[in-house]
Amino acid sequence: MRGTPLAKAAEAAKAAVALTAVAVLAGCSGGGAEPAGPRTTAAAEVCGGFARDAVTAAALKDVMGTERYEEGASHPDSALAELRELIRAGQENPARPQGHTYCRLRPTVPDGQDLTVLVNGVAEAPGQDPRLTATTWYASGARAFATHGHAKVYFTCGPKPSDRGIVIETEVSAPDGTAEADPRRRTRLVTLANAAARHVAAELGCTDTELAAGVPAPLPAGGAHGKGTGP
Repeated sequence: MRGTPLAKAAEAAKAAVALTAVAVLAGCSGGGAEPAGPRTTAAAEVCGGFARDAVTAAALKDVMGTERYEEGASHPDSALAELRELIRAGQENPARPQGHTYCRLRPTVPDGQDLTVLVNGVAEAPGQDPRLTATTWYASGARAFATHGHAKVYFTCGPKPSDRGIVIETEVSAPDGTAEADPRRRTRLVTLANAAARHVAAELGCTDTELAAGVPAPLPAGGAHGKGTGP
């Protein structure tokens, strides 16, 4: 039967089956293209570059435990647009008490926590309360403080020094779910909040902000600094 049409058809069918098996095995062995992972970003590039300098980049690494980050739900352009409208109107933001998400970062390490930067226009900076023993106060802007899980920096923003302007609150939140053990964590968080505040102030053209350069200095209990508009 060799050479007959029936034999040739049988041999062709066997060859087709063999080729199919080879293709299946190749697919299972990972020979195909790997799906692309999430895009990560270095500190110098995240959220408009607010952490571009070495001091802020180091603080970000210490807080999040990694040198590369995933950006998620960051809206710096819309946050700045909202603040510009508030400055133009000379008033705080009553409709958004929770603030605008300027930046949200996810770490690239297992079990890491997100870091969020919120900005908002507020009626005034809070007064310094020495009874808040879990809070450290710093010399920057109208008011600056930090706890283990978040830091806030307030500054007055107007296009010109003579303008009434508004008070802008910049908050960094990075809860890690652990008991407070490292007092340097507060300084790292307020360094990030201060850097974000300086970046926002520059984008908005704010003048006379009194924001510290680099790492804000801690204040002694009962100390005061800046133009604090609160009591």
